[in-house]
Amino acid sequence: MMWLILVGLINLNNGTTQNSFLFTNPVFQSKEECVQYVESYVLEITQTIGRKAPGYAPKTFLCVNS
Repeated sequence: MMWLILVGLINLNNGTTQNSFLFTNPVFQSKEECVQYVESYVLEITQTIGRKAPGYAPKTFLCVNS
Protein backbone atom coordinates (compact mmCIF):
# COMPACT_ATOMS: atom_id res chain seq x y z
CA MET A 1 0.00 0.00 0.00
CA MET A 2 1.30 3.45 -0.93
CA TRP A 3 0.56 6.62 1.00
CA LEU A 4 0.31 10.10 -0.54
CA ILE A 5 0.01 13.64 0.82
CA LEU A 6 -3.33 15.37 0.21
CA VAL A 7 -3.58 19.04 1.14
CA GLY A 8 -6.87 20.86 1.57
CA LEU A 9 -6.52 24.42 0.29
CA ILE A 10 -8.11 27.71 1.25
CA ASN A 11 -8.65 30.43 -1.33
CA LEU A 12 -6.86 33.53 -0.06
CA ASN A 13 -9.28 35.83 -1.90
CA ASN A 14 -12.61 34.56 -0.60
CA GLY A 15 -11.87 31.95 2.09
CA THR A 16 -13.49 29.00 0.35
CA THR A 17 -12.01 25.55 0.95
CA GLN A 18 -13.29 23.54 -2.01
CA ASN A 19 -9.91 22.76 -3.60
CA SER A 20 -7.19 20.26 -2.82
CA PHE A 21 -3.69 19.37 -3.99
CA LEU A 22 -2.44 15.78 -4.23
CA PHE A 23 1.30 15.14 -4.05
CA THR A 24 2.21 12.01 -6.02
CA ASN A 25 5.90 12.40 -5.25
CA PRO A 26 7.16 11.36 -2.80
CA VAL A 27 5.16 8.23 -1.93
CA PHE A 28 5.39 6.44 1.39
CA GLN A 29 5.18 2.84 2.57
CA SER A 30 3.29 3.68 5.78
CA LYS A 31 1.03 6.35 7.21
CA GLU A 32 3.56 7.03 9.96
CA GLU A 33 6.30 7.68 7.40
CA CYS A 34 4.00 10.10 5.55
CA VAL A 35 3.00 11.97 8.71
CA GLN A 36 6.62 12.29 9.79
CA TYR A 37 7.54 13.70 6.36
CA VAL A 38 4.72 16.27 6.49
CA GLU A 39 5.76 17.35 9.98
CA SER A 40 9.40 17.71 8.90
CA TYR A 41 8.79 19.42 5.55
CA VAL A 42 5.66 21.53 6.09
CA LEU A 43 7.47 24.70 4.96
CA GLU A 44 8.66 23.09 1.70
CA ILE A 45 5.18 21.66 1.03
CA THR A 46 3.65 25.10 1.63
CA GLN A 47 6.16 26.74 -0.73
CA THR A 48 5.41 24.17 -3.45
CA ILE A 49 1.70 24.89 -3.17
CA GLY A 50 2.41 28.61 -3.38
CA ARG A 51 4.25 28.07 -6.68
CA LYS A 52 1.81 25.55 -8.21
CA ALA A 53 -1.48 26.99 -6.92
CA PRO A 54 -1.11 30.77 -6.57
CA GLY A 55 -3.87 32.37 -4.54
CA TYR A 56 -4.29 29.30 -2.31
CA ALA A 57 -2.78 28.33 1.02
CA PRO A 58 -2.73 24.98 2.82
CA LYS A 59 -5.45 24.46 5.39
CA THR A 60 -5.35 20.72 6.10
CA PHE A 61 -2.63 18.12 5.57
CA LEU A 62 -3.72 14.49 5.19
CA CYS A 63 -1.95 11.23 4.43
CA VAL A 64 -4.13 9.00 2.27
CA ASN A 65 -3.59 5.51 0.94
CA SER A 66 -3.87 4.75 -2.74
